[in-house]
Amino acid sequence: LVIDARPPNFFHRRAPYSTLATVGRISEVDMSPATLGSRSSVPAEPHGLGVDFQDGYYQLRFRLMAAWFGIDIRVRASDFGVSEVYNDDTRLFERVEPSDMLWPVFEGLAMGWSWALFLCHSCLTRAMIDSALIFNPAISLDEAHEQLVRDHAVGAFFGPRRPLLAPYVDNGNAIAWNLSEAREFFEILVRVLSTRGFLLKDLVDGEPVFDMVG
Repeated sequence: LVIDARPPNFFHRRAPYSTLATVGRISEVDMSPATLGSRSSVPAEPHGLGVDFQDGYYQLRFRLMAAWFGIDIRVRASDFGVSEVYNDDTRLFERVEPSDMLWPVFEGLAMGWSWALFLCHSCLTRAMIDSALIFNPAISLDEAHEQLVRDHAVGAFFGPRRPLLAPYVDNGNAIAWNLSEAREFFEILVRVLSTRGFLLKDLVDGEPVFDMVG
């Protein structure tokens, strides 16, 4: 589905900048033997893990914004079994007659809308932060944020029970201290995302060689 989001982008405020976990930024994380050895007596054997949203943007719905993304085709309510429509002003559903002519709208996050990337990336980032707090209850929220790999930001912290968190819009990647931690964190991340209703694909629960593009 291709939607021309230029008119909404013109009228809406610019979305906040999204700091993505780019491959370049991940490669700058200090994983030298000296640094890793100073953080634990347990040898580091980094393993990557990851999940991907299935049709990421379209799993998210933003009903209040749907009227901005109308489809230029009038349809009869009865043709689609529609008996009520959403009113943006009252924020309530109102009944319509089978013979009423309607303009369909798109409730998902339209690719090309400037806020779509920010909202999708924010949902994934929050889920990964929450997963890190479950994985290691001893750390604070600020410490969990320190594990985020972000473009144009201070380097992320990596250590035992402190996996690198590398969200990239709808791809949730992470690097854990060893295979055991990778699999444990993977199970937590999948559970957190699934509980929030996200459908996932391309699941990787711990690999010593981990390919990412971004």
